[in-house]
Amino acid sequence: MFRNLIFDWSGTLVDDLGPVIEATNVVLGLYNLAPLNRETFRRRFRLPYREFYQEVLPHVSLEELEAHFRPAFDRAMTPVTILPHAREKLDWCRANGIRTFVLT
Repeated sequence: MFRNLIFDWSGTLVDDLGPVIEATNVVLGLYNLAPLNRETFRRRFRLPYREFYQEVLPHVSLEELEAHFRPAFDRAMTPVTILPHAREKLDWCRANGIRTFVLT
């Protein structure tokens, strides 16, 4: 039996793709780049995210990008939603004495 489970946040417990795309497009707009639609974003985005931004905005530091991205994410109109069965998974872990952690 497991004693601990580590979850990723984004795409594992919650769907935050909408706000991520919105915030990314705000950042791109600040540098006069065209917004990305969902399909294009999914095709081009990769982790670690600094590689994506290095490709898209090579002349902008990661610190500067994050200073723009974080407030834009907080203002996004698309909500972050809990993925189906995420709550049940966490409840099951609690009921079975399994400690849970989020590493993201």
